[in-house]
Amino acid sequence: MMRLCRLLLLLGWLGIQSTFFLAEKFYSYHNRFNQLVFSNHRPPAADANDVKEMEIQRDQPYLLQFDEDRYNRFDELILKHSQRSGVDFNLVKSMILVESNFNPKAVSPKGAQGLMQLIPDTATRFNVGDVFDPDENIRGGCDYLKYLIELFEGDLELVLSSYNAGENLVKRIQRIPDYRETRNYVAKIIQIYGRTRTSLEPFTILTPGSKFFKYVDENGVITLSNIDPPKGAKPVR
Repeated sequence: MMRLCRLLLLLGWLGIQSTFFLAEKFYSYHNRFNQLVFSNHRPPAADANDVKEMEIQRDQPYLLQFDEDRYNRFDELILKHSQRSGVDFNLVKSMILVESNFNPKAVSPKGAQGLMQLIPDTATRFNVGDVFDPDENIRGGCDYLKYLIELFEGDLELVLSSYNAGENLVKRIQRIPDYRETRNYVAKIIQIYGRTRTSLEPFTILTPGSKFFKYVDENGVITLSNIDPPKGAKPVR
């Protein structure tokens, strides 16, 4: 019987703590149908491109378990405010996953709040009255992202560094600050989003970071994909 590994997204953030007993490896890649796949099994070389191996370490307290319903529940609001602001839907969704794991009541030890973890000064600056209201929080977060994207001309490393560590510091040094938390934060969002640059141009929603399907493929591998499962795929029991 195939061992059912707990499939986890390796993301280290403030405010979300879980404990797991074993280190696990999983892989992200594009299969021969150009589907984005997350799996606990290494894919055959002939069937996969851009394979990335990730490992969940014992000493990483900030781990998230994939939850499809939780992951997609705010899509309508994200779409509304990403289209209004011009910020890529997938970037916003990747950031919410990293920032709060889609918990609208999340509060970090440093006082960041809500889905997009707005600090009080940023919430006031972008006219967010209730940071725990998903609609207001996502609106304020998108407006701030739009400002940062324009400020740093789409350089995502600088945009994300500013969101995490403060724009004044990043404007002064013009690079990712030498903070472990910020470096990890930037690397993990870019890994999920799949790009190092962004813009305020029209974007496509159906890219990695929108919606995933979980199923068992023809080889018995538990698969997460952003494209509808192929015929014959079996649901995970």
